Amino acid sequence: MPAPAFRSSGTVVRTTANNTSITPGAPSGATDGDILILLAGARADDTPTDLPFIFANGTGWTEITSAYTDIGTSSLQGRAWWYRVSGSVPTMPSVRHPNLGGRAMGAIICAYSGCVSSGTPIESASGRAADGIIQGVAVTTSGDDRLVVMNYFWDDSSTTGTTPSGWANNSLKTSSTDVAIRNDSITRATAGTQSAPSLGIGANERHSALGFALLPYITPVGNPSSFFAFF
Repeated sequence: MPAPAFRSSGTVVRTTANNTSITPGAPSGATDGDILILLAGARADDTPTDLPFIFANGTGWTEITSAYTDIGTSSLQGRAWWYRVSGSVPTMPSVRHPNLGGRAMGAIICAYSGCVSSGTPIESASGRAADGIIQGVAVTTSGDDRLVVMNYFWDDSSTTGTTPSGWANNSLKTSSTDVAIRNDSITRATAGTQSAPSLGIGANERHSALGFALLPYITPVGNPSSFFAFF
């Protein structure tokens, strides 16, 4: 079976205002059966333990994972949700943050095709956050033909980093004044552990990374009794 594939990403949106909702643009070409991934990252002037993104104006979205790091009086946070398109593409949801403290948050939505058509499409989700060289997390898959997805958020930098060998950079939104958001993926043909990739950015870069695998579409098995009905 073919592994899932990245389709497209929508427009990134940003704000520096507290409690101000932002709505990312819809990914182009998204269609019935696609999985949408909402990524939100924030440089906030607080030290939260509950990652206080507030999700609004969207139903049917499920949180995947999250990570944050606190350095001094500020923090760097990343959070992700998924949604399965059924029929037409829905109105995109909004997110807001109650305490940016004059810093910034951003969000983007990516679409993936060829994913499993029922149940959760997510496997082996985890997150990490640190102050150092930007790197992702290891993702262990239990079956073949997975698409391993790595999402990065980092602090106040227009640096793009280096795409790790074998990985594809799907979306990269940088800024010299607020949080950068990057989305990479790699196809894993067999079950096993995809080691944690590194972007090679800075020895002192505040960042978070969220990783997971997307499960492939399974072709329905026909009803054997329909074959014998002709005899």
